[in-house]
Amino acid sequence: MWMFAAWAAVVAAAPKKLTIVSIQPMDGGWAGGVAMNSAIRRTVPLINANPAILPDYEVEVLFTNDGCDPEITMSQVLDLFFNGNLPSLAFNTLPNGDLDIFTWETETIDVGNMGASQYVGILGAGCSGATMAISKVVAKARKPHVSQSATSPALTDRAQYPYFWRAPQPDTNSLQ
Repeated sequence: MWMFAAWAAVVAAAPKKLTIVSIQPMDGGWAGGVAMNSAIRRTVPLINANPAILPDYEVEVLFTNDGCDPEITMSQVLDLFFNGNLPSLAFNTLPNGDLDIFTWETETIDVGNMGASQYVGILGAGCSGATMAISKVVAKARKPHVSQSATSPALTDRAQYPYFWRAPQPDTNSLQ
């Protein structure tokens, strides 16, 4: 009986995984995903170590490269939703043990398709065109979609993009 109680306490204390898919432009027209990737990799451990932020959860971010290309982004999202496949980036390691965010291998991982997915939302895409290409599909899957850099004013339309949020202001609010 005591072994069951000890096992139950360990299971109850195990954090639940909160997986986010990050679609970033690591190359292509704008390689801003390299900086985004670095910032996310430094921030997630801080979130996971702080019991005041998302208690009982462990944040995990899976990265993929869309090359700032709307067609690639759409293809990745459709494969993700319907087949559960994500071309995840496995970053190479530098001689000192740090991750090399400039070189990677791509490995397809199964994160579950719609209705059985292991991820809670989409971060990205970094480019407005790629973001606009996927946002309506992401909304149909009822997944939150957040971009850290898409600034197209068209994305402000809540009727067209109901599950989309962004960190920056749209281009119409920028100083001239």
